[in-house]
Amino acid sequence: MQNFIKYKIILNLRCSGKNNYLVYFKQYLLNRQQNQENHQLYKIQNKKDIKLIQNQYNKQEGQCKAILFDKTKSIKVSNEIEQIKLLKFENRRLSLQSQLQNGRLHVKFIVYSKLINNFISSSADKQIICRIQVDINYWNSKVYKFLKVTINCFILNQREDQLISSRDDK
Repeated sequence: MQNFIKYKIILNLRCSGKNNYLVYFKQYLLNRQQNQENHQLYKIQNKKDIKLIQNQYNKQEGQCKAILFDKTKSIKVSNEIEQIKLLKFENRRLSLQSQLQNGRLHVKFIVYSKLINNFISSSADKQIICRIQVDINYWNSKVYKFLKVTINCFILNQREDQLISSRDDK
Protein backbone atom coordinates (compact mmCIF):
# COMPACT_ATOMS: atom_id res chain seq x y z
CA MET A 1 0.00 0.00 0.00
CA GLN A 2 2.85 2.38 0.82
CA ASN A 3 4.43 1.67 -2.57
CA PHE A 4 1.11 2.48 -4.22
CA ILE A 5 0.92 5.82 -2.35
CA LYS A 6 4.55 6.65 -3.26
CA TYR A 7 3.82 5.77 -6.90
CA LYS A 8 0.69 7.96 -6.89
CA ILE A 9 2.62 10.90 -5.34
CA ILE A 10 5.41 10.53 -7.93
CA LEU A 11 2.82 10.28 -10.72
CA ASN A 12 1.06 13.41 -9.43
CA LEU A 13 4.38 15.26 -9.32
CA ARG A 14 5.17 14.21 -12.88
CA CYS A 15 1.70 15.20 -14.06
CA SER A 16 1.88 18.51 -12.26
CA GLY A 17 5.29 18.99 -13.87
CA LYS A 18 3.68 18.44 -17.27
CA ASN A 19 0.93 20.87 -16.36
CA ASN A 20 3.55 23.37 -15.23
CA TYR A 21 5.34 22.87 -18.53
CA LEU A 22 2.08 23.53 -20.40
CA VAL A 23 1.45 26.63 -18.30
CA TYR A 24 4.99 27.86 -18.98
CA PHE A 25 4.66 27.08 -22.69
CA LYS A 26 1.33 28.92 -22.93
CA GLN A 27 2.87 31.88 -21.11
CA TYR A 28 5.84 31.77 -23.49
CA LEU A 29 3.48 31.88 -26.50
CA LEU A 30 1.51 34.76 -25.01
CA ASN A 31 4.72 36.68 -24.27
CA ARG A 32 6.01 36.02 -27.77
CA GLN A 33 2.76 37.28 -29.31
CA GLN A 34 2.84 40.37 -27.09
CA ASN A 35 6.47 41.04 -28.09
CA GLN A 36 5.56 40.78 -31.78
CA GLU A 37 2.65 43.18 -31.31
CA ASN A 38 4.88 45.59 -29.39
CA HIS A 39 7.51 45.38 -32.14
CA GLN A 40 4.88 46.16 -34.83
CA LEU A 41 3.62 49.10 -32.77
CA TYR A 42 7.20 50.32 -32.29
CA LYS A 43 7.81 50.15 -36.05
CA ILE A 44 4.64 52.12 -36.75
CA GLN A 45 5.36 54.76 -34.11
CA ASN A 46 8.96 55.25 -35.25
CA LYS A 47 8.25 55.70 -38.94
CA LYS A 48 9.20 59.07 -40.28
CA ASP A 49 6.49 61.66 -40.38
CA ILE A 50 4.45 61.73 -43.55
CA LYS A 51 4.68 65.10 -45.23
CA LEU A 52 1.90 66.54 -47.35
CA ILE A 53 3.03 67.64 -50.79
CA GLN A 54 1.19 70.77 -51.87
CA ASN A 55 0.31 70.60 -55.55
CA GLN A 56 -0.82 74.05 -56.62
CA TYR A 57 -0.20 73.60 -60.34
CA ASN A 58 -2.49 70.67 -61.14
CA LYS A 59 -5.40 71.05 -58.78
CA GLN A 60 -8.27 68.75 -59.49
CA GLU A 61 -11.67 70.40 -59.57
CA GLY A 62 -13.95 67.47 -60.40
CA GLN A 63 -14.84 64.31 -58.52
CA CYS A 64 -12.17 61.60 -58.27
CA LYS A 65 -12.95 57.90 -57.76
CA ALA A 66 -9.52 56.35 -58.43
CA ILE A 67 -5.89 57.24 -57.70
CA LEU A 68 -2.94 54.92 -58.26
CA PHE A 69 0.70 54.86 -59.28
CA ASP A 70 2.50 52.84 -61.92
CA LYS A 71 4.98 50.12 -60.95
CA THR A 72 7.88 52.61 -60.80
CA LYS A 73 5.89 55.07 -58.65
CA SER A 74 6.72 57.83 -61.15
CA ILE A 75 3.35 58.15 -62.92
CA LYS A 76 0.19 59.00 -61.01
CA VAL A 77 -3.05 57.95 -62.65
CA SER A 78 -6.31 59.46 -61.43
CA ASN A 79 -9.67 60.39 -62.80
CA GLU A 80 -11.61 63.62 -62.88
CA ILE A 81 -15.19 62.60 -63.63
CA GLU A 82 -14.94 60.94 -67.11
CA GLN A 83 -11.32 61.91 -67.82
CA ILE A 84 -8.18 60.07 -66.80
CA LYS A 85 -5.18 62.21 -65.92
CA LEU A 86 -1.62 60.95 -66.05
CA LEU A 87 0.80 63.02 -64.02
CA LYS A 88 4.56 62.61 -63.85
CA PHE A 89 5.84 62.53 -60.27
CA GLU A 90 9.42 63.73 -59.86
CA ASN A 91 11.25 65.98 -57.43
CA ARG A 92 8.18 65.98 -55.19
CA ARG A 93 6.13 67.66 -57.93
CA LEU A 94 3.33 66.48 -60.17
CA SER A 95 3.21 67.64 -63.78
CA LEU A 96 0.40 66.81 -66.18
CA GLN A 97 1.58 64.38 -68.82
CA SER A 98 -1.65 63.34 -70.57
CA GLN A 99 -5.42 63.60 -70.32
CA LEU A 100 -7.47 60.72 -71.72
CA GLN A 101 -11.20 60.58 -72.32
CA ASN A 102 -12.61 57.45 -70.69
CA GLY A 103 -16.17 57.44 -71.96
CA ARG A 104 -19.40 59.41 -71.68
CA LEU A 105 -19.86 58.81 -67.94
CA HIS A 106 -17.56 58.93 -64.90
CA VAL A 107 -14.71 56.51 -64.24
CA LYS A 108 -15.56 53.81 -61.70
CA PHE A 109 -12.24 51.99 -61.26
CA ILE A 110 -8.64 51.81 -62.56
CA VAL A 111 -6.02 49.07 -62.23
CA TYR A 112 -2.39 49.53 -63.31
CA SER A 113 -0.36 46.53 -64.46
CA LYS A 114 2.57 45.35 -62.36
CA LEU A 115 4.14 43.64 -65.38
CA ILE A 116 3.92 46.09 -68.28
CA ASN A 117 3.14 49.76 -68.74
CA ASN A 118 -0.62 49.62 -69.18
CA PHE A 119 -3.80 50.14 -67.21
CA ILE A 120 -7.45 49.14 -67.40
CA SER A 121 -10.38 51.35 -66.45
CA SER A 122 -14.12 50.92 -66.16
CA SER A 123 -16.78 53.59 -66.41
CA ALA A 124 -20.43 54.05 -65.53
CA ASP A 125 -21.37 53.72 -69.21
CA LYS A 126 -20.69 49.96 -68.95
CA GLN A 127 -17.41 49.79 -70.80
CA ILE A 128 -13.87 48.70 -70.03
CA ILE A 129 -10.91 50.41 -71.68
CA CYS A 130 -7.43 48.86 -71.84
CA ARG A 131 -4.58 51.28 -72.47
CA ILE A 132 -0.95 50.53 -73.23
CA GLN A 133 1.76 53.18 -73.35
CA VAL A 134 3.27 53.64 -76.81
CA ASP A 135 5.50 56.60 -75.94
CA ILE A 136 5.72 59.17 -73.17
CA ASN A 137 2.60 61.08 -74.27
CA TYR A 138 0.64 58.53 -76.30
CA TRP A 139 -1.48 55.65 -75.05
CA ASN A 140 -3.09 53.11 -77.39
CA SER A 141 -6.67 52.26 -76.31
CA LYS A 142 -8.94 49.26 -76.81
CA VAL A 143 -12.60 49.70 -75.77
CA TYR A 144 -14.84 46.79 -74.74
CA LYS A 145 -18.57 47.65 -74.74
CA PHE A 146 -20.02 44.17 -74.31
CA LEU A 147 -21.07 44.70 -70.71
CA LYS A 148 -24.71 44.68 -69.61
CA VAL A 149 -23.96 46.05 -66.15
CA THR A 150 -21.51 48.52 -64.63
CA ILE A 151 -18.23 47.14 -63.28
CA ASN A 152 -17.62 48.63 -59.83
CA CYS A 153 -14.15 47.25 -59.15
CA PHE A 154 -11.80 44.59 -60.45
CA ILE A 155 -8.38 43.03 -59.99
CA LEU A 156 -5.99 41.18 -62.24
CA ASN A 157 -4.69 37.75 -61.37
CA GLN A 158 -0.95 37.28 -60.79
CA ARG A 159 -0.21 36.49 -64.47
CA GLU A 160 -2.49 39.40 -65.45
CA ASP A 161 -4.31 37.32 -68.02
CA GLN A 162 -7.66 37.31 -66.18
CA LEU A 163 -9.80 40.11 -64.82
CA ILE A 164 -11.90 39.40 -61.73
CA SER A 165 -14.70 41.91 -61.22
CA SER A 166 -17.66 42.94 -59.13
CA ARG A 167 -20.65 44.51 -60.80
CA ASP A 168 -24.16 45.84 -60.36
CA ASP A 169 -26.11 42.59 -60.88
CA LYS A 170 -29.44 42.35 -59.14
